[in-house]
Amino acid sequence: MRARGALCPIPEDETKKTVPKGVTIAQARALVGTVLAEYARGKRKLWGHAQAARATIDIQKAGCSPHEEEQRRMTCIVGLTNNGSVHIGGDSAGVGGQSLTIRADRKVFRKQDFIFGFTSSFRLGQLLAHSFDPPERHAKTDVYAFMVTEFVNALRRCLQDGGFAQKHNEAESGGTFLVGYHGRLFKIHTDYQVGEAADGFDACGCGQQIALGALFASADSPPHERLAIALNAAERFSTGVRGPFHFETLEAVE
Repeated sequence: MRARGALCPIPEDETKKTVPKGVTIAQARALVGTVLAEYARGKRKLWGHAQAARATIDIQKAGCSPHEEEQRRMTCIVGLTNNGSVHIGGDSAGVGGQSLTIRADRKVFRKQDFIFGFTSSFRLGQLLAHSFDPPERHAKTDVYAFMVTEFVNALRRCLQDGGFAQKHNEAESGGTFLVGYHGRLFKIHTDYQVGEAADGFDACGCGQQIALGALFASADSPPHERLAIALNAAERFSTGVRGPFHFETLEAVE
């Protein structure tokens, strides 16, 4: 006997009838709606409910890259700006399935006039630290315009050459990281968009939401203390975050 609402096994010959390759996200959502509607009218067998659940999972996977899947399992990177300076902190967890490794290679580091804090994959961090050559910005070029054009273009070439960039549903994806530059904090997403939070702080990794709440609640504390509070909160409430924590500061531009 099953409890009410429990998912029933999907017959083996039906496991491939969820979301075929090439189906768009909109079409997949429509499929789930059809399955549920037919199930409600009694036109589907009991396993229709489980099939809908499986299709929903397929939709979620279709909407994100493999690197985004990795990001959901490990890491907390936090950053903030303070009177022209930029501060970034990060944890040391390396997570694969049910295994956890405390990594010696740091997720937070400085390179030239930039500081970085990465999630997604340690391979991303290795390329950023040892292969990526950030371009120089012309003095008359707007900082944000520089980030979304010259910086991202150089980043894409680096990730492609390093074998990290992937194509998923015909869209190229990289990885997620925070980067501090010229007194500002940016978040580079897997689709290479460049975000800049109006709050003056940001986070990424599986501990992101916990850290953002801690940063919001610690607005009156010094920068380093705020980052430490956020990372400790993420470690306490997220299985994919572990110390030791590391920090970098980019001093204010004179």
